[in-house]
Amino acid sequence: MNLTHIGILNEKVDYLIDQIALLGTKLSDDSQLSAKEEDDVIQVKQAAKILGRSESTVYIKASKKEIPCWNDTGRLLFSRKDLTEWVLANKTSKKEETSKTKMRTIRNTYAKKRN
Repeated sequence: MNLTHIGILNEKVDYLIDQIALLGTKLSDDSQLSAKEEDDVIQVKQAAKILGRSESTVYIKASKKEIPCWNDTGRLLFSRKDLTEWVLANKTSKKEETSKTKMRTIRNTYAKKRN
């Protein structure tokens, strides 16, 4: 009986080792895919999703050279990596803009009350 249980246990351990090896391979493939996606060239629709803005806003920001992009024979293109880095780098300035906008609103509200 003991040898039977040991045999079954060995089979299960071998199965688990195989499953762990498969997971390691899958994780390796996923990380390579992520690195590839990071360097992808994307268009306006995908850039808008990354920025959380409308496509028209992306076109406006691109025309003002506010976001990293380039024009390839009439198509506006972005590097996913550059755009993501730009979003992270400009996170703080968005907060500053928000507080400036709030201050403007408060100032305008009080100015209207005085009149």
